[in-house]
Amino acid sequence: MRAAAVIAVLTAALLWNSAPLGLASPFLPYIAQDEAVYSHAAMRMAEAGEWSTPRFLGRYFLYKPPLLYWLAGVPAKLFGPYPWALRMPSILASSLVAAIVFWWARRLSGGSLWRGIAGWLLLLASPMFRDLGARAMTDAVLVLAIVASAALPVEYLAACVAVGTLVKSIGGLIPILITGLGWVLLRERPPLARVAGGAVLGLLIAAPWFVYQWETHRRWLEAECIGVELLAYGTAPPPVGGPSSAQFYVTTLWAVAAPLCLAFVAALPRFDRRSTLAAALIVMTAAVFGYQYRNATYLLPLLPLLAVAGAASAPKWALAISAAVAVWSNATPTQPLAGEATFRAAERYAALPTTRDLIVVGIDDQFSISTLPALHGRLRYAIQGAARSEGQVTLDFVSMGIVVPAAAFPPDPARFAPKLREWGLNDNAALGTVISWETPEDLAALIRANPDRDFLLPASLPPPTPPSSHCRVTAPPGAVLLLSPASRAGCRMMP
Repeated sequence: MRAAAVIAVLTAALLWNSAPLGLASPFLPYIAQDEAVYSHAAMRMAEAGEWSTPRFLGRYFLYKPPLLYWLAGVPAKLFGPYPWALRMPSILASSLVAAIVFWWARRLSGGSLWRGIAGWLLLLASPMFRDLGARAMTDAVLVLAIVASAALPVEYLAACVAVGTLVKSIGGLIPILITGLGWVLLRERPPLARVAGGAVLGLLIAAPWFVYQWETHRRWLEAECIGVELLAYGTAPPPVGGPSSAQFYVTTLWAVAAPLCLAFVAALPRFDRRSTLAAALIVMTAAVFGYQYRNATYLLPLLPLLAVAGAASAPKWALAISAAVAVWSNATPTQPLAGEATFRAAERYAALPTTRDLIVVGIDDQFSISTLPALHGRLRYAIQGAARSEGQVTLDFVSMGIVVPAAAFPPDPARFAPKLREWGLNDNAALGTVISWETPEDLAALIRANPDRDFLLPASLPPPTPPSSHCRVTAPPGAVLLLSPASRAGCRMMP
């Protein structure tokens, strides 16, 4: 176990230093939309002390259960809302996954230390693991629950089910399915009563939060967690055109984990098909292809399983080839980050002595600006076509006044208050947080009609000629700020 602890510490140090742009980087620390949204929800919990119900831009946010927000919100509360604090739970979870991979591969190979290390290195060879493993997202915590349920004794099943359910709702079924299929495949089976008891206990541990939301915010839970996350995404047919689901996932898996794939294929002749590892691979493969919504991150739980199988059973020559492929595949240069200039401009703006609303045009920043604490409560997004319903899998935010047309901004609170109260929102924090515009003329009219608000436009959008009421600042290059008279000091502070 000491060796596994060393592996966990080394993995944490590696992920800590290789997180996107570095954990201490002041520029665009959240470059994935999900991470920015989850971080905002966790930060708001820490700030407002409302730990029961997550929110995003003032509205309830019940697509996912709250475990990640709790885990990220506690360090944010203790140390401050820094990227490293919000990413701490994912880094710790990924470090534990790496330790389990090392220990599991070593155990399956008869105690071979070098094969345990090979499993660890195979896992680290995947850029997907190194990236997602260091992000404030649900994936790393769910992977820990899945891998632990397959590698550890049945006594840990309840904890795995509870964690999986509270981090990704239906994800809590995966440890149950893995343990159940493992019970069928194994030659030496644990008592079935212990398996069933662990599954039921895990679900009971997770149940109170769902019961509370059902009683207090039933419409949001039904609409977002059940209606959108499970039914719309889970059962809707894949998009027409393009590759099939099989082609998408196979090509993506090869792109992000080629060394693991090679090692696994070489291990197949000696792979034990009557094991919990085999059960985990079968269940995860079925889950990835069974869930209709395509997302490359769904492949993440497969990576530790492939690493264990390859390291424990592949011939030495195959592991050597996998190592060479890992070196070659990780030499690809990184690409510039989209939206970096927009985020950097917002970060500098947040330091200005102003309390005016900031309206960000477009989502080049992937909502990362919402993680700037100084802008909480006064940030809005102006998104082209946000009021359209075609092809969108969301609630009817237009009827609530959360999304409003540019011509109707700012919205009248009295008009939308009954609808907001109907949905359980007892304040107007979410009102008009998204502004929908269609043409450049709409955007120009929005700016003219709001001389007391500030605007931030990305380089990808040609900025309209600012009205005389606004001061135009290009800082940094690639983003344009239009500052109202109340923020006019920024024209001197941001050359």
